[in-house]
Formats: sequence, C-alpha cells, structure tokens
Amino acid sequence: IVKDCKGTETYLKDEMGFNAMMMTCLTLGYLVLGAFFGVSLLIFPITLAVRPFNRHLYFSYVSTVFGVYWYSSLYIIEHFNGTKVKLYGELPLASDSVLVLSNHKCDLDYTYLWSAIARVDPRRIGLFKAVLKEAIKYVPVFSWGLKASGFLFLSRTWETDRIHIKKWAQAMGRDKIPMYLVLYPEGTRYTERRKVKSDEIAKEKGMPLFESELLLPRTKGLVLLVQCISSYVTCILDMTIAYAKKDGTLLKGSEMGTSVLKKVASGQSPMATVHIHFKRHQMKDLPPEEDKLADW
Repeated sequence: IVKDCKGTETYLKDEMGFNAMMMTCLTLGYLVLGAFFGVSLLIFPITLAVRPFNRHLYFSYVSTVFGVYWYSSLYIIEHFNGTKVKLYGELPLASDSVLVLSNHKCDLDYTYLWSAIARVDPRRIGLFKAVLKEAIKYVPVFSWGLKASGFLFLSRTWETDRIHIKKWAQAMGRDKIPMYLVLYPEGTRYTERRKVKSDEIAKEKGMPLFESELLLPRTKGLVLLVQCISSYVTCILDMTIAYAKKDGTLLKGSEMGTSVLKKVASGQSPMATVHIHFKRHQMKDLPPEEDKLADW
C-alpha cells in the first residue's frame, strides 16, 4: 500500500501478488526440500544401520531430526504471519507420554500442538506423532519419514485397522517410545455440510447436538487404541482449538477454506490468534469397559 501527496492509499496488486508468490515458493520449497534431504540423508541411512540393532536409540535420533524440522516449520507458521498462540487449561507435563484428542478445523491444526509442546519443553517437540489416513502413506519421501518416526496410518476398514492398531501399539510399547500422539476423533475436518450430516446422525441415535463447530466423534477405533496404549501412555489431553481474526471474532470453518497451508505459506494467514484449551484425563481414571469408554 502506498500513499500519494493527498494521503490517498493505493494497493499495489501486482507487487504484493509477486511478493506473496515468492514467499509461498520459498516456504513450500523449504518444507519440501527439508523433508526430502532430511529423510534421504539423515534418516534413511540410520534406518538401515541402527534400527535393526537398537530401536530405542534409533527413535531417539529420529525424534531429534524431526524436532528440528518441526520447530523451524513452526517459526515460519507463527512468526512470518504474526500469529499469536494462547494456551489455557492443563498443559502437558514435560515427562508425560500422552494421547491428544482434538477437534479438527483445518489442515494445520496439528502444528499448534507443536506450539504447546515447544512452550513446555522444546526438546520434546520431535515426539509428536499422529494417526493419519492411509492415503498419506503413499506420498513419496515425506511419508517415508513419517513411517520412520512411528506415525500410525489407518485405512478406515475396521478389520484391517483393528489388527494394525494392535501391532503398532505393541511395537511402541515394547520399544518404550515416548510420544505426543494426536488423534482427531471426528475423523475428518469440519465443514458445514459435514456438520449437517453429523447432527442428523446424532438425532437418529438420540444424542445431544453440539452447538459449536464440532462433529460427532467416532469411538470404535479410539476405544481400541486407548486399551492398547494404556499401559505406557499416562494420560489423555482433551484439546480444543479455535481461531480468531484480528478483531477478536472467531473464524468459522467456512471462512478458512480447504487449504490454510497455502495462505500461511504466502504470509496471509486468516487467523491472527490461535486459542487452545487443554483438559487432562489420567488413563487410570478411565472406565475399562468398552461401552462406558465409548460413552466417555
């Protein structure tokens, strides 16, 4: 924006468009090339040389590599866009190994869990893991790093996922891998169309409707996961995330679009402030029965 001698403001569309395009290319270039070289040069050789002999040492090393990558990405996401992050409630302890249950507003929700971890203990940001759709497993290079780090991929076919969850949980418990494992019980990102469908299902089942932008959670996989990891994961963090504009009003899901990453990469993040609330639940306090755990 420039001003003439009378103070009239003029928006330089071409110049600002070019700057945004350049920032997008540089940001996405760093994220893609960082992932490529990190996986091919720093992780793949160690996978062959160390993992077969000492899995605990291997995962410690991989967590360190990913920690540097997540932390530098977080700097781009927060500082390039001037985004403020405000945390409320019961934050994760530095010694915790936790399962994080979160609502799902956009494609960058998980990065703000990095923000919370970084503010508790930056050294533990590399312990971040997530439950992801199986389709992501076939993205070249980047998905290889996620698999090396211990991410859990699910196909949404229960008979297959049930076996895979048990094997994954058994391996992580055997190797004593600490983690911040995030799961989105809603199973998908929020949209107004999905909200209508979710409310219809809730009415059919006689369940109360959510007034805010939340979807009905899926409980079958969650119950099995909790049962499988309860021996070595100390607690569950109920994470609720909301995004606000510069004027403080909350951003609706429809205002954020399908891909926030592209806007953030160009330095034009739609959210000025991110509000995150945590509530802690100890694993030992959860009901052991499947039906009661699903109700919980």
